[in-house]
Amino acid sequence: MMPSPKWKLIVDVEYPANGTNEVTSTTAPPNFSELDETRKTQEVVSLLGEIMPADSASPVASYLPVFMSLRLLMLQQNRSNAENDFVKTILGSYAAYKSGGRTQQEVAVLIATDYSFLMQRSMQKQNSSVASRLQSSQHLQQQLVTNNPFQQLTTGSGLLLNAHNHPTLAGQM
Repeated sequence: MMPSPKWKLIVDVEYPANGTNEVTSTTAPPNFSELDETRKTQEVVSLLGEIMPADSASPVASYLPVFMSLRLLMLQQNRSNAENDFVKTILGSYAAYKSGGRTQQEVAVLIATDYSFLMQRSMQKQNSSVASRLQSSQHLQQQLVTNNPFQQLTTGSGLLLNAHNHPTLAGQM
């Protein structure tokens, strides 16, 4: 004889005090996209933990730093907006690779490669931004020197005379 489980549905409702027949639920409907994202995140963390090599002779040993970095990022509770964007991209890649019939190891290597690419692209953007700010700063400094009322005048001996005709060595202000 097979056991037949009995389910009892309990609905948490609240009746308004004014006596009307309107019913208001006290629980919000679940956010299915958050649940799906949490489930996928747990799957990726588990996958990376399983695939992460313990032996340096493993065919995926070269991916160990990327596996570890990605796994730790996925486990972080408080992530920056950029990190959340990385995670969403990786989760999308994971779902696509998994639905494409790839093996666990292939999926792990592919999402590690995606993550590595995202990190490189992010670093390039940061370096480009820093270079742009540095260039703007240098341009600003050049304009300040050009428009400086205490502009130095060169003498033939390598000495410079400032606007007050005080001698200074070349390179000193």
